[in-house]
Amino acid sequence: FPSHDMFSEQPDNSKINQGYEDREYWPRLNTGAQGWIDWSWTALEIVRFIQAFGRPFLGAHSELLGEVVYFEEAVLLEHRELHPFSAGIIIRSISQYSLDVAVKDGFLRVKVKLPQNLTHQYLEGLRLHTPIEKLELAKKISVRTKDL
Repeated sequence: FPSHDMFSEQPDNSKINQGYEDREYWPRLNTGAQGWIDWSWTALEIVRFIQAFGRPFLGAHSELLGEVVYFEEAVLLEHRELHPFSAGIIIRSISQYSLDVAVKDGFLRVKVKLPQNLTHQYLEGLRLHTPIEKLELAKKISVRTKDL
């Protein structure tokens, strides 16, 4: 049998045909500027968003009492139609790292990183909120611009 080294032959890349019309471009995101949670989204959208900005990234974030709160994980606890104004309300504080939050179509359990000055025992009934200016800026900027 003749010896054949399959790695010694280099493929002819000039014959690769990539369809231009099938291409997709997804720009890089900046977690700090574009990781803000929009609490008007559905439970599934928020869960996916938090997962996308989780480790190894800084984390999806929102505000609570004017402080930035970072989210590492989220799971859907219960799917149930709620009044949309309920979105973002902390309904249960499980621990320093875990909160149950109402969204417009259910309840989420989120793993959080709270600022040191916020004590989890006193958070129930408060609302997580992202100012509209931060949400608008997140959509406006791009890592390809000098907006950052």
